Amino acid sequence: MPVKINTTRSRAKKGMRKKGDTKYRPEQILAHDIIESCSISKLRKLEMEFSPADIVPLEGTNLTGDRSPRLDIYFQTQDFVNYAIRLNGPYHDEKKQERKDYVQKVFLEMQPEKWIVIDFNYVTMQNLFKRNLRKLTLTELILAYNEVKKYLIPFGVNLSTPTEEILKKLALSHCN
Repeated sequence: MPVKINTTRSRAKKGMRKKGDTKYRPEQILAHDIIESCSISKLRKLEMEFSPADIVPLEGTNLTGDRSPRLDIYFQTQDFVNYAIRLNGPYHDEKKQERKDYVQKVFLEMQPEKWIVIDFNYVTMQNLFKRNLRKLTLTELILAYNEVKKYLIPFGVNLSTPTEEILKKLALSHCN
């Protein structure tokens, strides 16, 4: 009897790559661009698809320096606090993926350097994740900015209100 394939995950992966077969998803690029354009605090680093190199292995997990977590968006502030942003699409609702996400979060938070893990979830950030399906309208872009800002404020990351110039720059690559 054939083994049932997890179609939710394969659809999600296919959707991640359907836009130009790149390793960056549209919602990932949008969140990165919003943080880059509107960050008030000076960022030392800002990267997508980041794998931390100086990771201390965690006993009892398969997360080691060789197989460290790959972060959707990573940034470091001037006070050397590391932030990991994970973009959790539909397949993150599966129990197996929830366990892996939890282990990854605990793993990063137990590192000698200070790490703050922030999850952007497709259920609560619908305008940001709408970018995965199509280009946004200007109104949706502003709503996506507000979603990102709302999620970052509790972690001490403040975003400035985008000026007309910043909105035009973001709209060029993310709007109709």
